[in-house]
Amino acid sequence: MNKVIAGYGEFMVKHTVSNCANRDEITSSLKDNLKRFPQIVDTYGGTEGNVLINLSSLNVITRYASSFKESGKCSQNALNEFNRFGVDTSFISFNNHHLGEYYFLDNKDLKRNEKTKFYREGSSINHWDLKDFDFDAFFKDVYIFHLSGISLSLDKGKEGNAWKNAFSFVKEAKKRGILVSFDFNYRPSMWEDKIKKNCKSSLSDIKEKAKDGFKNVIEDVLKYVDIFLLNSLDLNTFLDYKPFIDDYSSTTLLNKKQLSDIQKWFFEKYENSKMLVIRNREKPSNEFNWFKSYILTKNKIVTSTHRILFPVIESIGGGDAFDAGILYGLLKNGFNNLSKTLHFANDLFVLKHQVKGDYFNANGDNLNSLLKTLKYHRDNTNILLTVDKIDQEFKTMKNDLSYFANVTITNKVVDSLKGYDILIGKRLSEKQLETNDRLKAIFAYKTGVDDFPLEMMDKQNISLFNSHIDASIIAKYAFALATTLSCRIAEFDKKMRKGIWYDYSRPYWKSIEDMRIGLLGFGNIGRKINDLLVRNNIETYTIKRHDDIKMYEKINVTYKNKEILSLKDLINASDMIIVSLPKTKETDNMFNEHTFSLMKGKYLVNVGRGNCIDEKALYDALKNNILYGAAIDTWKHKAKENGVYPCSDTIPLWQLDNIIMSPHQAMKIDIGHKRYVLDSTENVISHLLTGYERDKVNLKKGY
Repeated sequence: MNKVIAGYGEFMVKHTVSNCANRDEITSSLKDNLKRFPQIVDTYGGTEGNVLINLSSLNVITRYASSFKESGKCSQNALNEFNRFGVDTSFISFNNHHLGEYYFLDNKDLKRNEKTKFYREGSSINHWDLKDFDFDAFFKDVYIFHLSGISLSLDKGKEGNAWKNAFSFVKEAKKRGILVSFDFNYRPSMWEDKIKKNCKSSLSDIKEKAKDGFKNVIEDVLKYVDIFLLNSLDLNTFLDYKPFIDDYSSTTLLNKKQLSDIQKWFFEKYENSKMLVIRNREKPSNEFNWFKSYILTKNKIVTSTHRILFPVIESIGGGDAFDAGILYGLLKNGFNNLSKTLHFANDLFVLKHQVKGDYFNANGDNLNSLLKTLKYHRDNTNILLTVDKIDQEFKTMKNDLSYFANVTITNKVVDSLKGYDILIGKRLSEKQLETNDRLKAIFAYKTGVDDFPLEMMDKQNISLFNSHIDASIIAKYAFALATTLSCRIAEFDKKMRKGIWYDYSRPYWKSIEDMRIGLLGFGNIGRKINDLLVRNNIETYTIKRHDDIKMYEKINVTYKNKEILSLKDLINASDMIIVSLPKTKETDNMFNEHTFSLMKGKYLVNVGRGNCIDEKALYDALKNNILYGAAIDTWKHKAKENGVYPCSDTIPLWQLDNIIMSPHQAMKIDIGHKRYVLDSTENVISHLLTGYERDKVNLKKGY
């Protein structure tokens, strides 16, 4: 007998709108939206439907119960989605009410969290009459019936037809001895919007009333549920588990005692249930998330072997893919080998976030390809992580990467690279590279790439990736140096310590807001510096070296109707030059005696590499008041111990008042090491999963 997985729920059309100022604009006049926004793109999805489509991609026989509008383009397209994947749609009912809709704002410049607007009132599923529905035919050969808390929250809750229908499906499933799986899927907006319409309350009261409303609609259903799918806060909020579980803010797994306590409490409260599945996702950034999961039965506790770090290309549908993985495992293995079931569900959760849309597509080919890629790297990709000291950050990095590939960590000098596909480290010698037999990529957990044999790597076709996580931090430091320099704060501080209140030869300081700033170097750091300056209404310039117009859209690249194509042009256009250049042959001594002769009365800030400045020429320019002031964070020679000046005794820059000297501190924030390691981890994982090449170094240019 074939085993079927069935589900009931609302399937919706998602209208993705680009170039829209706010969510109210797209819903103020629903009838003429298509005329006003011809760039609307429609896609389809709904939590139970997503689960079934994902299962169909895995060749599972699936069946769906819902209600669509009898005619219309959206309804037909939604039906076609299920038919395309082979989901049995013969139990979908049709009436004259509209399909559920929601509008999604795809606008990266939109500065508000709420990007969706739902239009569910009066949708077809809320008006479905089950009077003649054939439950016997629908539940024939069904092993698991799946439902979510969203379906119980539609319309008017317990007073609404949708809730009554959903509850009817649950009771009919249990009457036939069919397993019921239930994903809580609490959506605050669905309940908060209802409460806002009916009463005027404070935001905190609305949130509490919303939670109470959800608890009310699920309490009757939970008595029939065999497989609970939820997150740890649901235990506290909706099941009244008293010990607070702060699992969202932690990147570690719940410990054995916590899980044991939850297990004992849960199966005493829901003694007829068979499984509790807990999943937690944390979002440290929009681009990357952390994930943890657990399966508890009366006799077993299974946990994720890793805190999984993964890239996010699409945030929708991850939970539905996870649910599909759990149900697939139960269908294939029953309640045996739960570790394998959880592992597979985790994989589907991670991989779904690499696919656009609400579910896996391309009739299974897309999913199978992703699964093969993941398996290939686990079986064949070897990573060598070389560190100076094995600290907690690197242990975490090894753990995160071990979910995707085979990782070896060492703090010893490596004699051979044989057998490794990826190297992660801060440096590499030509001698070490001579031992390479399969290395294809190197990831540096720093920005500078001076310590890598770039030419030799280029000949061996080895890609190099560095980290630019510090770009925004360095930009802020550069902005602070520029402001402090123009205000002469450091100079005033020195003089006050000597009792000097007034310097009549130089009594004033100049506001940076009145300056034109030239940016020499317009990579990650330069663009971040520009953002800060433009935000403060400061006019900025840079040398136009690329044809990419977007790169310069917030930069004034003209001076007296001429494009700025040279350093001389940039100096002429600017009152201050901020440097963020890499170390290359072309940048060696770029600021020399001749360059400084063009900078009469101007300022220089350097947060790039120290090689670009002739320090003797800098000293002469400052001493002779050619250059009005300088703030320098990087030097040609970096001291390994205290008691050493940044340059020789013949260049006593430290004796001058019009220079701020900083010991290469721009990127040294207290969590800088942690940021570098995490950024590199994310880059490696993206490379393994999607082939994405972020922060790839041009080996010929050296940056």
